Amino acid sequence: IDGYLLEAASGKKLEVFKKQTYGEALNPREQRSFRYAFGPSAERTLGDYRLIFSAYYTNKDKDPFMDVVYNETAQLVAAPVSDEDMMMLYAAAVAVPLLLVALCMFCCKASSAEAASSKAAKSGAKDSKDAISNEWLQNTSAASEGKVKKAKRA
Repeated sequence: IDGYLLEAASGKKLEVFKKQTYGEALNPREQRSFRYAFGPSAERTLGDYRLIFSAYYTNKDKDPFMDVVYNETAQLVAAPVSDEDMMMLYAAAVAVPLLLVALCMFCCKASSAEAASSKAAKSGAKDSKDAISNEWLQNTSAASEGKVKKAKRA
């Protein structure tokens, strides 16, 4: 069995399909079905085409015969979306928003942690600066200058 694709309007041969041989003998007046898998090239544009398929066979005397088993105009349409493709689309539709929410939460946490650490660093730097400047004044009267001593009453 072999086949080819013609342009519907002009009859110009556009594509030849692979020939398949089965090698099974048939007795007189016997019929048999064969599966012939074919597909036009992926670059083929959608539209009307003529498909022609022929079966080649021989009799017991090995005389060759050929019969056209299909000669019809067919419309080439886009392949339907498979269930697996739809599942991938649904998974992506769910995963993308979840990833965006997680990313936003991570960025917000990082920003608040950075702000808190910068405040702590500033106050820590001020305290350490005061400690360093007062360190050399420790056992002098200047160290206690800002403090007011309460008088003891007797």
